[in-house]
Amino acid sequence: MIEEHRKQYSIALLCAALDVSGTGFYAYRGRPMSERELDNRLLVAEMRAAQSANRQSSGSPRMTRELRSRGRTCGRHRVTRPMRHTGFAARRKKRFRKTTDSNHSFRCADNLVAREFTVEAPNRVWVGDVTYIWTKEGWLYLATTIDLFSRKVVGWGMGAKNDTDLALRALRMAIDTR
Repeated sequence: MIEEHRKQYSIALLCAALDVSGTGFYAYRGRPMSERELDNRLLVAEMRAAQSANRQSSGSPRMTRELRSRGRTCGRHRVTRPMRHTGFAARRKKRFRKTTDSNHSFRCADNLVAREFTVEAPNRVWVGDVTYIWTKEGWLYLATTIDLFSRKVVGWGMGAKNDTDLALRALRMAIDTR
């Protein structure tokens, strides 16, 4: 830390703040790297190579197995510490989120399409769907209306809530454009 901040602050001030003697700091700087520190740097380099080969998804157990398969002798805890210090982390699977509630008392529309998706002329059959997209501000819901003849989106609506108004906005846009 002293080495990183020595351009902004004096070494004497940094040593005093960290309760380190100036003599000890200069002795540390002049000392060659220990075998353990060299081995740690080599281990981190091997971990970076293994991580890029595994799509940055390995946690410490999988990383340990990967390093062992590459001929490196190490235990899980030997791998965990450098992973924590260098910011390596396993990519976690996203939690399943239920978005559709089929147990409701609302009236359901009849299935007029009956899985017959070939249409002879435009504007005869429109279908709609709602999807959701994660943004930095939260979930954004997108409703679309598609003409089955041309397979083009003829109307769409976006909003913060997945409600009837969202689907109606997509339908109104389709009516206005077609």
